[in-house]
Amino acid sequence: MYTPEEILELAKERDEMPFIIICDEIGSDEDVRAMIQAMNAGVPVIATAHGDSPSSFVHRPQMQQLIKSGAVERLFFLTGAHQPGVLRQMFDVRGLYENIR
Repeated sequence: MYTPEEILELAKERDEMPFIIICDEIGSDEDVRAMIQAMNAGVPVIATAHGDSPSSFVHRPQMQQLIKSGAVERLFFLTGAHQPGVLRQMFDVRGLYENIR
């Protein structure tokens, strides 16, 4: 398993970009920079991060960077361990940017 940053480095070495990057558990500043870099290069990214509500997600500095950059379009919240993989809520982030300036 590679970090987003490692995937981009491998792509540069091979002189080719992936079609899509899927990341589990983003959160570090390096993850955020790599995701934004990939998306600026036209590579879609699907990523997971822990959070129990839109407000808990939006108040994390790394997530604010992703939202402000336009890298995040939607948040999906799952029900949790008692019902793994069941969608609880979908949230469109277009209006979040104004709330975190």
